[in-house]
Amino acid sequence: MPDLEAFLTELDALDPVPAAIEVDADLLVRVELPTGVSSTARVVGRGRRVEVHVQRPEVLAGALGRAEVGRVAEVLDGGGITVDVRGPAGPVATLGAGTRSRVGAVLTGSRRVAVVPAAAVRLGWSRAPLRAALAAAGGAAAATVVLWTVRRVRGRS
Repeated sequence: MPDLEAFLTELDALDPVPAAIEVDADLLVRVELPTGVSSTARVVGRGRRVEVHVQRPEVLAGALGRAEVGRVAEVLDGGGITVDVRGPAGPVATLGAGTRSRVGAVLTGSRRVAVVPAAAVRLGWSRAPLRAALAAAGGAAAATVVLWTVRRVRGRS
């Protein structure tokens, strides 16, 4: 299995990141954790959009780690590439170009990672940072509803 850290170091060294990356991919990847748990993923894409269909997203997330996902997302963004990750239960995350997420920044250090909330829970990314980000989003939504209600009531008076 290739050394992930060496690969990420090479990605970091791409400065500036090539701006005109085009993808033509159809490959099968096997990911294995040090515990021996593994999963397969099919990577398909053409142009600037790639899809990763993974049987066990938690294994892929465990193999990369949050910070590494953020680093890869930044490189993808620099190259204009968007990657959609899907598991058996549906969408898991979007990384790279065109992606903006405050929750992703909290989880991975990169706003270029948008994790589907239900998938984040399944991935075990439901620890304190995600709970805090979701609580803040919920609080902002509740404040918006209260403000809207107050304005409606005042408008009727």
